[in-house]
Amino acid sequence: MWTYRLPTTLRVLALGAGILCAAGLGLGGTVVTLDGRVLEGALAFKEGPAIVVTPPGDGAPVSLALADVREISPVDVVEGLTGEYFAAPDLTDRRFTRIDSRIDFDWPDGICAPDMPVKFSARWTGYLVPRYTEEYTFHTTVDDGMRLWIDEQQVIEHWTRPLGDDTAKIALTAGRLYRVRLEYTNSGGFRGTMRWRWSSAHQADEPVPPACFRTPSPEKRRAQGLKGEYFQGQNFEKRIVVRADAQVDFDWTLKAPDPQMMREHFSARWTGFLIPPETADYTITLRSDDGSSLWLEDKLLVDNQGNHPVQDKSASIHLEAGRSYPLRLEYYQDMGAAQMQLLWATGGGAAEAKPQVVPMDCLGLPADFRRDDSASAAASRIAGVVLIDGSFLAGRAGMLDDKQLTLVGPGNSKLRIAREKVARILLRGLSAEMAARIKDTDQGLLNNDGEFVACQVASLDDHQVQASTVALGLEGYELNTVAALVMQPIKPTAGAYQIITTDGSEHHTRELQFKAGALVFNTDCLGELSLKPEQIRQILHAAGPGGASAGRPAGAPGPG
Repeated sequence: MWTYRLPTTLRVLALGAGILCAAGLGLGGTVVTLDGRVLEGALAFKEGPAIVVTPPGDGAPVSLALADVREISPVDVVEGLTGEYFAAPDLTDRRFTRIDSRIDFDWPDGICAPDMPVKFSARWTGYLVPRYTEEYTFHTTVDDGMRLWIDEQQVIEHWTRPLGDDTAKIALTAGRLYRVRLEYTNSGGFRGTMRWRWSSAHQADEPVPPACFRTPSPEKRRAQGLKGEYFQGQNFEKRIVVRADAQVDFDWTLKAPDPQMMREHFSARWTGFLIPPETADYTITLRSDDGSSLWLEDKLLVDNQGNHPVQDKSASIHLEAGRSYPLRLEYYQDMGAAQMQLLWATGGGAAEAKPQVVPMDCLGLPADFRRDDSASAAASRIAGVVLIDGSFLAGRAGMLDDKQLTLVGPGNSKLRIAREKVARILLRGLSAEMAARIKDTDQGLLNNDGEFVACQVASLDDHQVQASTVALGLEGYELNTVAALVMQPIKPTAGAYQIITTDGSEHHTRELQFKAGALVFNTDCLGELSLKPEQIRQILHAAGPGGASAGRPAGAPGPG
């Protein structure tokens, strides 16, 4: 059996407060049944095939046959709690968020992180997983104030009193997940302390360990890319297009970013997260014509403003592996040529390494970016390949010849697909309006201006597309001028299930099985595939009302 390996980056899902993980699986989320019931809790697949939902607290597990389920939306988790840190003692002015493995802090000078004031506050959220079924004693030591909630019930309050210790007794069930909210304030501006220990008949007195905390993973919960907003006017006057951009690597030489826009006097703003693959000193470069500026964590890092031809401006910064750095990049175009690239290199200076475009898997979409939930919208807004059965594979198209297409994924992994299985190649993300310009009977290419050229696509490489027309024969088209290639009609599988993976790929199948800890299914184009639970963003059942968009292939225009 061939295992189709996908990246494990997970999109933030609006699942409400009940996002949990099973202790052994690290997986939780929401299930919607065909009759409209919504269940939230720890998720586990089992043979049948079925899914078991264990709700929070003392609720009994519920086993559901997959045939009775309309939608499954999981989320991945890690050990620890999510810590939000604020530059004021009243939980306002949030500065950064991170995963803290345990609550066992002593800040002798009151400084919890560089560039933070001595008067600060913090909030930790996530889930507590006890080891034993018995009464526990919580012990907290604080300087200055704290308060603790378990499943929304306040168990300790020490917000306005002086420094000191508190205890609380609570009955807990082994393996259950309990919602945690812990708030802390250092309002005095001097030494800061926040410690949380526990003990029971079988549990030694110790700080609550990382293995007994769970929280959504910051590295795995973000969809890849950046949110791109495009405006007519150099000062962000009229927003025209909002889309997900895989990278910031654009050369709009006398061309507009979108057919709805004019090619001059426009601006763009990208927001999201920069997620470094390794801890190192990075040189971040903006290459632009005309002006651009980059902020990381709300601090201006690179200023390349002004009307000018293509020029580079760089800055060096130390970044930690896997940490999500909030990013904002702004650009404007006056007249003439237009170019914008976000580049980076490891090392202390630009001369030490050649800058490369920041790749898609090192960028994360912000939580406020919501793609349409339909397969068509996801497929039309990110780059990849649409197969003749309606499936969509996210990635970058590499070489295409008369036999096969090479699809390049994260980590430069390569998947080779027989040419006769390929219906469309999306070289970049398409807006709904651009996708609507493609008709299922067409063969040809769609250029960046939105013009569709009827032709027979011959080949593709890193520089150009070779295609032939009746009038002109074989011609070459520069790759950066082409948005999509249309090879042949799509004949979508009449499958009952649509599986959306964490990188935005979509598969259609008639039935599902669960074997050896993986979801196994057959597709018309790729044969048998196997996915681990953490690779799945959503499963939709077309039999239910409002389920998968049966009959509408990936890459077809959907609701805007």
